[in-house]
Amino acid sequence: MAPVIEIIGVYPVKAPEPCHLIELWVRNSQTGIDVGMFTQPMRSQPRSNWQAAYDEKMLDSSGVKIVADDLFGTRPESRLWAGDLRIA
Repeated sequence: MAPVIEIIGVYPVKAPEPCHLIELWVRNSQTGIDVGMFTQPMRSQPRSNWQAAYDEKMLDSSGVKIVADDLFGTRPESRLWAGDLRIA
């Protein structure tokens, strides 16, 4: 069964370029999710140049506390979280 992804919010971030923080519920994740697959398409560029999620954090269920910050990073165990995840 594929995970179900629900957008909780999209929040503007003050930055030199337009930028937004996106908060998601990922439900029923069996093997984790690759946030690098969340991209901003640029028709004039190959997919390898598209902007992708960066510096993702896993939050507690209330969205107040960061419970993991190497969610899909370099550590092998970082890809093992399953179930319901709240991600920013």
